[in-house]
Amino acid sequence: MGLLSRILPKTIPTRTLRDYMMYSAAAMARRHARPIVSGFPVGLAAIVVDARSRQRYFVSYNVESRSKSGAPDSVHAEEGLVARLRKEEIKGVEYEEKIWRILVLGGLKGQAPVVIPPCGNCRDVLLSHAVRDAEVFVLNESGKGIWFPLTAFLPDVYDKEALVASLKPRDPVLQMYTLVRRLIEGKKKEAPFDPFSKGPRATVMLDEDGAVIGASTIGDAAFHFTESGEVAGGMKDAFRHRKVRFVMFSHNLQVDGPVYPSGRELQKMYQLSQFSDGGLTIISASPNGKLWFAQIDKLLPYAFGPKELGIDVRDYL
Repeated sequence: MGLLSRILPKTIPTRTLRDYMMYSAAAMARRHARPIVSGFPVGLAAIVVDARSRQRYFVSYNVESRSKSGAPDSVHAEEGLVARLRKEEIKGVEYEEKIWRILVLGGLKGQAPVVIPPCGNCRDVLLSHAVRDAEVFVLNESGKGIWFPLTAFLPDVYDKEALVASLKPRDPVLQMYTLVRRLIEGKKKEAPFDPFSKGPRATVMLDEDGAVIGASTIGDAAFHFTESGEVAGGMKDAFRHRKVRFVMFSHNLQVDGPVYPSGRELQKMYQLSQFSDGGLTIISASPNGKLWFAQIDKLLPYAFGPKELGIDVRDYL
C-alpha cells in the first residue's frame, strides 16, 4: 500500500490499483466524448460480469446531437455502456452480462475531470442491467472516494403514510389529489395519451401561494416517453415566480405500496428544488386514496443540478 500511495497521483481520490486503473480508463474515454451542446464531456469505466463470473472492463462516453431545428439530445455514457453488454446461451438459457462496478468522470471541457454520480435517468438504466451488489464510485462529504451501493441511488424511502379520507376539505394536498386523479381518469381530452406503457401517470405541483400545476405522461410507438414529472418539472412557471413545495405523482397500478417516480422525473424535481429553496416534498398517490411522503434529497441522494454545474436557470427564463 505504501508503494501505491507514492505511485498514484494525489489528485485522484483513491489508493487501490484497480480503482486507479478504472479512473485512468474513464479519463481516457472522456477524451473521446462529443458534447457538442453542453460542453460537458463524460467518460466512464465499468467492470461487468457474465454468467460464469468472468469479468470484463468496459469504457464509454457521452455523445450529443442537434436536430435540424437546433433541439439538442444526448446519449449518456451509461446508456452507451448498457448497449454494449453481451448475451450468451448456456444449456438453452439466455444470460446477459451485468454491471458490477462503475466509475464516472465529468467536468466542463478543458477542465480536469471530477468524479460525478449518474443522473437520475441513468440510475434507472444501470439498475435494470446490474447485479444486486453493484456499486458506484463517489466522493463522500470529506472528498474521499468510496464505493456506494447502486441500489441506494434510488432508495425505497417513503416512510410517512396518510389517507386521503383523513384530509380536511381545504387541505391543499386534497386539492392536488383531486386534480391528479382527474388528469388520469377524466374525460378523454384531459387524460394522458400513453397507450404504449403499463398505464397512464400524472403529476401535479403545489406552490407556496396555493396554485396547482398539472401534467400527464406522453408516449409514442417508438417507446419514447416524456414522463409527467418531466413535463411538470420543466414548466417555466415553476421557476419564474413560484416556490414549489409539494409534488404529487399518481397512477392506475394495482399495488399495495407506493410507486416511485422514475429517475428522470426525480432529476427534474431535484433541479426544481434548487430554485424553490429546498424542502421539496414528493408524494406518491395510489388510486385507492393512500399517500406516501418523502423529501427529494432522500429519494435522489448524491444528486447534482444546475447549481453544481455553475448554471443559473433564471438566465434562461
